[in-house]
Amino acid sequence: MAKRRAVLIGAAAVAVIAAIVGYAAWRHSPAPPPAPEDVTTSPCERPALPIEQRLVVPDAPLDPAALRKKVQAFEDLKARAEQGERVAQRNLAETYGACFLAKPTPENSGYDYASTLRAIAPPDMAEVALQVAAKRIADCQAVDGGVVRWTLIGKWYDEAAKKGDIAAQMAVVHRKQQTLDRAASTGIVQRVIASNDPAVVFAMGEFILGVKPQTGDPKYDGLLYGPISSIAWEITGCRMEHDCGPSGGVMEQACLESGRCTGETYEEYARSYLMSPQDMGELDQQIEGISRLFKERCIPPHSFRDGVCSLRVE
Repeated sequence: MAKRRAVLIGAAAVAVIAAIVGYAAWRHSPAPPPAPEDVTTSPCERPALPIEQRLVVPDAPLDPAALRKKVQAFEDLKARAEQGERVAQRNLAETYGACFLAKPTPENSGYDYASTLRAIAPPDMAEVALQVAAKRIADCQAVDGGVVRWTLIGKWYDEAAKKGDIAAQMAVVHRKQQTLDRAASTGIVQRVIASNDPAVVFAMGEFILGVKPQTGDPKYDGLLYGPISSIAWEITGCRMEHDCGPSGGVMEQACLESGRCTGETYEEYARSYLMSPQDMGELDQQIEGISRLFKERCIPPHSFRDGVCSLRVE
C-alpha cells in the first residue's frame, strides 16, 4: 500500500510546515522496503560521520546578470499580485513557501538539507539533491533579497482565495485545518474539474490527503480516498501537462523531499517509488475514473484528447 507523504525535514516538522506552506507540504513516503538486517539504530541515532565524509550544501551563487534577471522576474510577479491578479497571488505564495525553507532563518532553524539527506538517500543521489538545494537557495536570493517572512505565505494565499482562485482556497482550508461539509466538498471537486487547470488538478491530489473531503456522492467519493487517489489526481494533472518532467518543479521538490534524484518523470517516480506493485491496478482505475469526470464535462465544440478538453481543430 502506498504510504502517506512526509516532507524531507521529518515528521516532527510536518504539522508546522503544513500550517505555514499549506497543502504543498504533503508528500508521500516510499512503499515499504524489505526490513533491514539491523533495525536497532534509527538514522537519527547513528554516530556522526567524520568531517571529511559529511554532506554540505554547496555554495552556488548566481552571477550578477542572472541574479538581476531573476530579481526582475520576481518583482514582476509581485507587482501583478499587488495589482490583484489571483494566479499571480497564488504563485507568489508558493514562491514564498519554497524560499522560506530554502535558507536557515530564526523561524526555520531546524531545517537542514544535508544531515537529513545523509539519513535517507544513497550517497550519489544525496549529492544530486544537495546541488538542487544549492540551486534553490541561490534562486531565492532574488526573492525579497533572500529574507522571506513566513506570514507572507498565508497573506498571499488568503488574497488569491478571496479573488476566487480554487487552488489558493484549497491551500487556505488545509493551512487553517478547516473541516468541510458535504456541500463545500462537492463544490471544490466540481470547481477543480471545471477549471481544467493541470496545476489545480495536481494540487487536488495533495489536498485530499490533508483535508479528506467527502461529498456523499459515490461518483466523487470513490476518487477522494487515501494515498492512491491522491497519486491518481496528481498523475492526471501531469498528463494534462502540469510541470512534471525530470527537470520540472514537481520533480525538483520530490528530489529534495525523498533524496531520490534519478531523472524520472513524476509518473515514473510515483509508480516506481511511491507505489507497491499490488496497487498498480487500483491506481490505473482511479486515473481512469478521474479522467472520466473531465471527459463528461467536455462539451462540443470542445473535444477530449490525451487528458485535455480543448477546442477541436479540424
